[in-house]
Amino acid sequence: MVKKLVIITAGAAQKPGETRLDLVLKNAKIIKEISENIKKYSPNSIIINITNPVDVMSYVVWKTTGFESNRVIGTGTILDTARLRAIIGYNCGISPMSIHAYIIGEHGDSELAVWSSAMIGGVPITKFCENCPFEQRCNLQLEEIFVEVKNSAYKIIEKKGATNYGIASATTALVETIIKNEGRVYTPSVLVDDVYIGYPAIINKDGIERIVNISLNKEENNKFEESKNIIKEYIDKIYL
Repeated sequence: MVKKLVIITAGAAQKPGETRLDLVLKNAKIIKEISENIKKYSPNSIIINITNPVDVMSYVVWKTTGFESNRVIGTGTILDTARLRAIIGYNCGISPMSIHAYIIGEHGDSELAVWSSAMIGGVPITKFCENCPFEQRCNLQLEEIFVEVKNSAYKIIEKKGATNYGIASATTALVETIIKNEGRVYTPSVLVDDVYIGYPAIINKDGIERIVNISLNKEENNKFEESKNIIKEYIDKIYL
């Protein structure tokens, strides 16, 4: 039996030129109040938080409710990962379903693409690209693909004011996975080293079943630690 799902979407909207982390103090007050009511009226639920900055706000939900961390899930870098796979798929002429590549870290400027373990059809992406038959179409380097993904939200906000359709799709997939108890791997915002951050995890009817510890090279690990520290700094602005 799947627990009740509560999806938090309330919060101040991100304005053009404003980073997700600029919203932290503005939205923390809103999220604390909502979380207190969830704790009071739906104490056995699974919470999915969408409100930005999603990693910091997911931590606020967790601390305020006192729920087990597996029942508090942020959308994290799920949408970023989907965008990454879509762009790789377009450039490589292959379905995103056959691409295993992750964006992890803060859902924001310090996120990173884990190229060292990225694969297409079981082949490391760098090896796959060595024999690419689409040289004229596939003119983006891996780092350029990542930058395009990282900046896509800002471009969308600039043009239409919000990224509501993309995050709605990602949330729908997350909800469906929980309801159907699918055990799928996403990159939600989960508790890692006392901070909520985008990282691969298996999702089932109970929320986060377990975290998937992927291999990072030295550079990726350093960037991931930097991303954690940035999130911690903003958490400290709320609680210190």
